[in-house]
Amino acid sequence: MDQLDAPIPLEIGYYDPFSLYAHLKKDLETITRIDKLHWKPGPASSVRTLSNIKLNYVQSTDNKYLNFIFISSTSIDEYRARVRPVVKQWLNNVKSAKPTSVYFIILYENTSHVSRAEKLLKTNLLNKLKTDFVDEMLTFDNIFKIKSSYPSAVEKREAWAGLANSVKIGLVESIGHRLAYYRSRDTLDSMNELAHLFMSIGQLEDALYCYKDMFAKVDKLDLDEGIESCSFKDLPLADSAPDIDYKSRFKLKAFFYKQSVTILRKTATSEALMIRTQMEWMQVLSRFIESLDESYKKNEIAVVLITDFLNNAQLQKLLGGAERDLAELYEKLGDIRILRRNELIKLAHCKGYVLAGSLVDIPMHSEKYEPLDDAVKSILESESKFQEYAIDETKKVIEEYSKAQSRPRTVDTLSTELALIYFHNMKKLETSLEILNDSFTYFKNSEWKYITLGILKIFIANLEQLSATYEDVLPVLLTSYLELVAKDEPFESDKLSKILDNLTDPVVFESTDLFECDLAPCIDPAGVDTYELGVRITSKIVLPVDEIVVNFENTQFRLGSCCLEKHNNYKLESKDLVCGDLEARSIVVRSGKLEIRKTLDSRIFAYPIEQFYKNGQVLQNTVIDAVVPRVRDLNRDEIMLVARVGSEQLPRCEFVFHKTDIDRMVPKAEYVVESNGKIVETEVENDVDQLVFKCNCSFSPGSTVTVRIPYFFPPEVSNTIVPLSFGLVFGDHSVYVTKYLDTQLQIAVSVQDIFKSAQLFSNYSINSPIHNRPVRVQKVDLTSQNSKVVTWKQPRNIIAFNDQGTTFFYKIESLSDESLNLQIDYNDIEDEIVVGLEKMLEKQILSEEPELIKYSNILRTFFRAQKPKLNHYSLTNCIKTDPFETRHHQKVLSQLHPADAQSLADRLRGFFGRSYDISPDLQQEFISAAWKQLNIVVTLPVINTINIVEFRFAKQLQYLVCEPIHTRLSLHVILFKLEEKENKKVRFQNEPEIPKNINLKLDLVENENNWLIAGLKNFDLELDLQNDKSAAYEFDLVLTPLRVGKLELPRVEIRNKSDFQIQMELDYKNSSENLLVVSELNKVTYSF
Repeated sequence: MDQLDAPIPLEIGYYDPFSLYAHLKKDLETITRIDKLHWKPGPASSVRTLSNIKLNYVQSTDNKYLNFIFISSTSIDEYRARVRPVVKQWLNNVKSAKPTSVYFIILYENTSHVSRAEKLLKTNLLNKLKTDFVDEMLTFDNIFKIKSSYPSAVEKREAWAGLANSVKIGLVESIGHRLAYYRSRDTLDSMNELAHLFMSIGQLEDALYCYKDMFAKVDKLDLDEGIESCSFKDLPLADSAPDIDYKSRFKLKAFFYKQSVTILRKTATSEALMIRTQMEWMQVLSRFIESLDESYKKNEIAVVLITDFLNNAQLQKLLGGAERDLAELYEKLGDIRILRRNELIKLAHCKGYVLAGSLVDIPMHSEKYEPLDDAVKSILESESKFQEYAIDETKKVIEEYSKAQSRPRTVDTLSTELALIYFHNMKKLETSLEILNDSFTYFKNSEWKYITLGILKIFIANLEQLSATYEDVLPVLLTSYLELVAKDEPFESDKLSKILDNLTDPVVFESTDLFECDLAPCIDPAGVDTYELGVRITSKIVLPVDEIVVNFENTQFRLGSCCLEKHNNYKLESKDLVCGDLEARSIVVRSGKLEIRKTLDSRIFAYPIEQFYKNGQVLQNTVIDAVVPRVRDLNRDEIMLVARVGSEQLPRCEFVFHKTDIDRMVPKAEYVVESNGKIVETEVENDVDQLVFKCNCSFSPGSTVTVRIPYFFPPEVSNTIVPLSFGLVFGDHSVYVTKYLDTQLQIAVSVQDIFKSAQLFSNYSINSPIHNRPVRVQKVDLTSQNSKVVTWKQPRNIIAFNDQGTTFFYKIESLSDESLNLQIDYNDIEDEIVVGLEKMLEKQILSEEPELIKYSNILRTFFRAQKPKLNHYSLTNCIKTDPFETRHHQKVLSQLHPADAQSLADRLRGFFGRSYDISPDLQQEFISAAWKQLNIVVTLPVINTINIVEFRFAKQLQYLVCEPIHTRLSLHVILFKLEEKENKKVRFQNEPEIPKNINLKLDLVENENNWLIAGLKNFDLELDLQNDKSAAYEFDLVLTPLRVGKLELPRVEIRNKSDFQIQMELDYKNSSENLLVVSELNKVTYSF
């Protein structure tokens, strides 16, 4: 709290035994005002500034901030005899005072009565004075000589400036001494003096803190309360002047309260300070009231004091039109006003008045008491007047809290209390109902359990009284009663039935606590193409139910008419199966016009159930799946939807294929629907996000229906998975599946082509593209419509590995076709093993535990997860499996019924960890079940000419070095007719037209170190593309070997010298042919 702008008056005491003050008064007035004085309340405190200090000089021997003595002497003898004793006596009195005082000795010299020699003597007198009364503890001069006149104004100013400076330092020292003294004494009296000290030097905030500390200290003292001696004539305290009484706790607190209010009133010099002081006043007032012991007199004093505060002029001025934001002030006003209201309600008990519905604590004291204040007497004149006043006060509190906009919970609590008061005292049912409804909703959302329950009970009682008059309150009464039961209150069946019978409009009730609902972990078969879900409900109510529905995102499970008891186990059914991990949204219980909804937070596992065991027989459901076709054409990929009809005939149906990735759909594709090898007439609807295939015919039990959908598979080998979503709708049933389909091709094929004398030799290598996943190559055929394909007798069932494939060699004797068809029948070894394990385990389950056959679709995940030994089976025809460990499959098993999961785990533990030798017949069955086929259109390489070159000479075992060898070089050019191409119009140029003839050049590439060639080494030839089919050339050459050893015949090169590009193949008959050349000495002659 800032220092006030008014001057700070500080009393300075002076002792004038020689009547000198009259001579000094005028000059002393020049140092009575101090503009700024800097000081520190403590060593660790920041520097404070005292502004506008006015010194008031009073003749007194009491302990003041500063104490002056004015003396004068004409001689040393007079000083010793008359002056020094007076100074000593005065100084003894000053130094004995507490707190420690700061003193000044002023020696006055009348210059008009002093000679030159006396002036010298006077100087010695000042020194003598300083010698006699020096104080080594002081850090400033405190003994000064003041002359009646000075030679110049400068000298006078210097003399008085030195005194003024010492006065400032002395004031700081004096204030410090007083602070230290009062703080060292831990008594209320010293704390009160400390507060007065702060007030006297303008530090009002420090003074306020002192009174706050004294307030807290009073309660620790062993004093009488003293409230009984309080006279209401002394109230209000803010305008009275109570004396401090250290024997009465109440009077001490009243004095401190009065002093605090006085300080606060003094500081309210602006609007901002008014707001601040009013809030602090309320804080002081609340602390004073709450510190008093509980009694009726305390209640009345509180009412009177708060009323006095609310009527003070400064507050009324602020509320009348302040320019600043008063939100914080309104919040504090709400606090103080509600305190007055609560104290008044407590006081009313002395008259026997009770405000039913009020949340104020009932006073525990029972003494007799009669109110003394006239205003309080008027309020408590009658019970009805008191109730109206209390209601009006509650409204004002709500209004002020609402203006503050920071206490919504308090507003709702008071609104609820007001509604309860209306209900119990005023019988204003409609008003009470409206407020209670809002309050109940608020406290329920705020999770205030006990107050919500109490409000709800009164709310229902209110509604019951109104229901006889207003039928439209019945829905609210019903939901309120259900809320009450949900909070574990006793259920009354007759009351609920009565409300339900009188309902005219539907009522929806959302509840989380009315009943508990647990769902089975997975679905079960209820009948052919019908599925059921186990639901356990623990209810707090009992009533007949028309329908129970569990809602999921895309499906529902329902149960018809039943009875909801305390503990229930139901089987809800659905004809719409959505496979996957389903999240339950809500459960709905309908009874008449009542609908009870509960949000669910649980998941179930819905899986395709291909077959199940019921009533001694195995039945099949209609299921749908998406697969890659067994017969696959390379670069013409498609997805095949496969529907297997169950035990009942399939009526008109619709296949639905969602376009999860629109970029993979083949534009203008043709779709084929087949059943048992026959085309089915189908109406296709091609929407933006889905394909729908409508089949208007029926399908017999056990049949299969397929839909072929051309599709672009991912080209990346590392990511071959495509997400799919599809379904089948038939009659009032449906099945929807979402899956990730692996489109990877299980075999890899490479080809190498070689041309020899107008014949093509093709070498095909087949292996597995996946490491440690071999394939079985059953059969490979290379066929053509016009060309003749020759090969040797092929082996069957060859195992091809990733790094060790198999090779197939073919010879095409005539090149009449542009392409050939390569057909590969193969098996994935893993698929083969899975089929075998599935068949063997299903056989065991059907003979021993047929109830588990419903999990046949899930078993396939176990077979692949067990990672059977593929290489071992490939080589030995023996299926070897690792032991089944439950912990590796816990994720799947946890989605099943616990009992079934345990039985299935036991069954799998007995099945795995063994070796199964597969007989040839059984293996052939597995091979047929896992058979696949890949068709590849092999484009033949484009060849325009085949150049056949051959050296013809007399063959010998050996030849002599440097002896000529006569040879004939034969060149046979076979020409294939070039196809005419259309002239395509492009931006810059057209493709060149086929010329009438082309030029070729033959070169012999000789090795000068090996051969010496005599004859035609190169020549040009011209081919007529219009008429020539082929051309033959022969010419003689002489080859002379130049060194001994095995010499390779010279190489032959044929180049196209024309601008028109053609494809040529060179068939060099003597390729890699070597001649043995020997010297004459090494020649060997054979005689026959």
